Amino acid sequence: MLFREIIPHLGHYANASDVKQYGRLLATIESWPPGILAAYARAVELLVEFGPDLEMPYSRAMKDGLLEEEQALARELLTARKRAGLTQEQVAAAMGTTKSAVSRLEASNGHAPSLRTLRSYARAVGCAVEIRFVAKSGR
Repeated sequence: MLFREIIPHLGHYANASDVKQYGRLLATIESWPPGILAAYARAVELLVEFGPDLEMPYSRAMKDGLLEEEQALARELLTARKRAGLTQEQVAAAMGTTKSAVSRLEASNGHAPSLRTLRSYARAVGCAVEIRFVAKSGR
């Protein structure tokens, strides 16, 4: 969802005069790097979707450790690419996608990539995907 489409929804949560003055703020937000912009876009989408109950998806994800796992995956992707000595553009070309798609994939923004996408990324950086289930300690 584009920010220009989201702004009218914010009238429910912000002062109407604040929403009317969004031009400069919108230009600043749209100039942010893709990873930060993607994370911000997701937060705004959640605000529109959940409104005052926004804390629920985040608190559940934090309690279950999902945010840490997403950040660990993002670090693994970035480490593999750097170890291969490749740029995002080179990985994108090998995957048949765009640099911005690779940037979003490497950003921990709440998006869960498919196994197919992870395999494609892994091939592009000279790796393989390995999925393991590890017993939790104390079980």
